[in-house]
Amino acid sequence: MAILYSILGSIDLIRATVQDRYGNEVYITEERWQHIITGHRDMENNFEYLLKTLRTGKRRRDRENSSKFLYTQKFKHLPPQTALLVVVKFGHMQAAKRNIPNNFVVSAYLIHVK
Repeated sequence: MAILYSILGSIDLIRATVQDRYGNEVYITEERWQHIITGHRDMENNFEYLLKTLRTGKRRRDRENSSKFLYTQKFKHLPPQTALLVVVKFGHMQAAKRNIPNNFVVSAYLIHVK
């Protein structure tokens, strides 16, 4: 796991980094994964499916926050009319006088779909 240092000086571990189907690199930290499984117990055994949703799922921009994107994908192991949704915040951070992508998972949970 890589170490992530925030501008506030806090440290977090990057649990995984993947590339979405549009070429964007997206990471999830250990803190965000713990947040997800604490609030959404049904996600506990779905970490690999979360990563697959980022790699191959459908993506749309959030209506209320244009820097957030919602990735969704159905999986056979999930109940009928259920999909996995991953919320990703797209942004940039300054490092060595350059803007570099800072796209990270905010949350993930199961949703009802038609």
